[in-house]
Amino acid sequence: VTDKLSVFPVGDTKGFSRPAKDIEELVSFYQNSQVYLNTANLSPISTALLEAASCGCAIVSVNKCMVPEIFTHGKDALLSNNPKELRKYCELLLSDQELATKLGSAARKTIEDKFGLDRFVNQWNGIFQRVANSVFKG
Repeated sequence: VTDKLSVFPVGDTKGFSRPAKDIEELVSFYQNSQVYLNTANLSPISTALLEAASCGCAIVSVNKCMVPEIFTHGKDALLSNNPKELRKYCELLLSDQELATKLGSAARKTIEDKFGLDRFVNQWNGIFQRVANSVFKG
């Protein structure tokens, strides 16, 4: 997918990538990248994918596991299970900064909406309320 494209793999795979030295550097990598490519086929959802999206990076990803439950092709990410299409999407975003910025902003909004602090607190409060109601009913 990335053959002859300019890539900067971040992670701890010896001989392939290097880890960020701290969270600030990791955020900087995401924010300064035009595209985040996710090819993970086994993990339900890649934490790095969610991190990149939360930093406003445009997302290109396989359309497997939980990815299509979170992201919508053409709205906040470009999704496919075809390697040639994934490459085409990477090339498109690398050549179109405006589109990359638009998709990155939409990806960040998706993360805020689906995983934001307000939603988390509201969900936990709902659980506590249901438990309290069932305990004090009788």
